[in-house]
Amino acid sequence: MFEFELEIYFDAVKTTDPNTKCKGKVKVQEFNQDDDELVLDVTQEKTDDFVQSVKKILNNEMNELLFKTVMSLG
Repeated sequence: MFEFELEIYFDAVKTTDPNTKCKGKVKVQEFNQDDDELVLDVTQEKTDDFVQSVKKILNNEMNELLFKTVMSLG
């Protein structure tokens, strides 16, 4: 049995417009091998359309990737 908590800091840059950027943090609190999904808390320094699309990608794609990676550790 194990329990994890993690924080990941990120910088995102829009590929079609390098001047469009955002920074933030993804936090996953207290999860273990019995969980069937992770709950991501995404915090970003500002809100606009690009930031919302980054948040959506993190919640969808990163959630699955993190879950598979962490569960493989057990």
